[in-house]
Amino acid sequence: MARYEDFLVRDIHIQGVFDLLDTVWDDLRFPAQGINPAGSAAPPTVATTGFPGTLLFSGSADNHIAGVAQMPHAWKPESAVRPHVHWAKTTSASGVVVWQFRYSAADIGGTFGAYSDWITGTSVVEDSNTANKHALITFGDIDMIGVGESGIITWELRRYASDSSDTYNSVDARLFELDFHYQIDKLGTPNEIPD
Repeated sequence: MARYEDFLVRDIHIQGVFDLLDTVWDDLRFPAQGINPAGSAAPPTVATTGFPGTLLFSGSADNHIAGVAQMPHAWKPESAVRPHVHWAKTTSASGVVVWQFRYSAADIGGTFGAYSDWITGTSVVEDSNTANKHALITFGDIDMIGVGESGIITWELRRYASDSSDTYNSVDARLFELDFHYQIDKLGTPNEIPD
């Protein structure tokens, strides 16, 4: 009888690294309760009722959060990294919420450039003007050319409430999580500090 590992592992290198038969996706996660908004400009508030620990982004101010992601050793170097947010409206009022994201990335030994321009999110799962509906916004691919395992992405996320396109007026939007989809093609690297 074939084992689960037989379907996943293509070959074993002398260094002991396992390559996968197929490239697969995983999440590098930043749940709302794991983000400390205190150090960022115009931070959102932390919900204490309803869904405690989630972050509430104001409809009347441009709230920001920021963070740092280190790419795992299992990540397929230079492959697509796709940031997205899981969120919900706090009421069933109509209107659009404008989420924006920007970033800078560098390999170990590399130099971080200026942040990208703000990228406006595109809805994958609509909120349907329904309170507490789990919605999903994506920001496309982060350019990771020249970045390998253990490379760093610094990022910033905001609700751009002052933009005329944000029409969910003066109402909070709830952030559950920001995460990055990334591709895995191995279980790790043979060296503790990747080449």
